[in-house]
Amino acid sequence: MLYWVFIGKLSFPYDVVITNQLITSAEYVGSSVHTAIRGGITNGITTGNPSSPRGVTAIVSTYPLIGEDAVTRSLRGGERYSEAEKARYAGLLLVHEIGHQLFDLGHAYGRKACVMDPPEMLHFREWAGRLSPKDCPR
Repeated sequence: MLYWVFIGKLSFPYDVVITNQLITSAEYVGSSVHTAIRGGITNGITTGNPSSPRGVTAIVSTYPLIGEDAVTRSLRGGERYSEAEKARYAGLLLVHEIGHQLFDLGHAYGRKACVMDPPEMLHFREWAGRLSPKDCPR
């Protein structure tokens, strides 16, 4: 996790990074509640990066969608996703990170219709199914 958080220190010139690498950590600092509940597994982060055009990099990991290890499958509630679902959910995760990146939006905990309310555990199908832009005023 710390590598990804400090990516801006590496002269990394990108606004958006999509990786299939697991991003997880046991650090006590910089972790959100929803990440801690998942045992340190994160879907993505947005971090300062003076080397990128916007000064911030949004990072999304597809590992929570594609990982087949026992822990990841358990956190997904046993769900497996089609290729189309994986692409859709990864896109929604990117929208969430871009909300942080471009609009300084925080997490909309408990506002189930909002993309800024993080998925519970790794239940992406449920999360995506309840999203409704018209029911999520900014």
